[in-house]
Amino acid sequence: MVARHIRKPTEAILESKKKKSMGKTVGYLVLSAVLLAIAAAISAAKSGLLLGAVGTGPLVLAVGVFLLVFVGAFVAGWIVSLIAAILGGKGDQYEGLTSVTNALVVPSIGALAAALVSFIPYIGVPLVFLVLAISISVGLASLYRSVKELFSTDMITAFVVVSVLSLALILALVITMISLSASLPFSSLALL
Repeated sequence: MVARHIRKPTEAILESKKKKSMGKTVGYLVLSAVLLAIAAAISAAKSGLLLGAVGTGPLVLAVGVFLLVFVGAFVAGWIVSLIAAILGGKGDQYEGLTSVTNALVVPSIGALAAALVSFIPYIGVPLVFLVLAISISVGLASLYRSVKELFSTDMITAFVVVSVLSLALILALVITMISLSASLPFSSLALL
């Protein structure tokens, strides 16, 4: 149940360890991707309304966010399973994907709530900050705990797994952006 991820995330993590179900994991991943896509569409529509141009942008963004989250979670889960295996964890693709999915459930609900409360005048922005700070904190803590529990490691190894994953994704993004900017017209200006 999604409510368990919100109220008692540790129980949800331990249940996913005890009752391995790839179908349930993919279901939670689809739910998280849909919620994040809706949140992105609402935010884009709000921006479009403020600028006076809505169009199909929110729909295109929603589809893009859904695909990015869905495919990205599978890739991140695979990388987590590789890192954890190298560092001595006991697990495979299921544990990696479930760790990432457990970390996405609460932040996706928080993103949708933040998109909705952003419409409230005056107190909307502080509420958005509060909702996102809490939900992202729970998501990160769930990622660490999921890696620890599902891969049967200690918390230090879980910290190293998540740190290596974060560093690898940031470096890959930076290197991709540098190579992309070098391939664009007038790229010689980028090197100055």
